[in-house]
Amino acid sequence: MKEEIHARGLACAQPVIMAKKKIKEKGHCIVIVDNENQGIGILSCGTYLNYFGLKDSLTVGVVSNMYDIAETMLSAGRVIRI
Repeated sequence: MKEEIHARGLACAQPVIMAKKKIKEKGHCIVIVDNENQGIGILSCGTYLNYFGLKDSLTVGVVSNMYDIAETMLSAGRVIRI
């Protein structure tokens, strides 16, 4: 069964904290958010998406690569890590 966290409309850090808790409990989860409306960008590595067969199921954010992800993280004022 898929573990879903519905975090639409919550402030930025709250979905991350909820996801971290659920990952500790279950090892995985799906977080449902409205990030693009809040100006939050989600970059997913295309190599990993292909490896795990998830590229076609990506519904939030954009497919990117590790070079762009690393560059974005290094230049960001604030990065949330799980």
